Amino acid sequence: MLYFHFYFYILYSSIRLVSHFPCGLYKLCFWILIGLQFCLRSAIQ
Repeated sequence: MLYFHFYFYILYSSIRLVSHFPCGLYKLCFWILIGLQFCLRSAIQ
């Protein structure tokens, strides 16, 4: 459950951050988030 809350905290912070950036950086951050989610799933398993 801790990882779950941690992931959503990262997601929320990232959305707040990228809202100030242009579209290209938003797409970059989107792929970084996918990578983070993959790493978190690997860490849980």
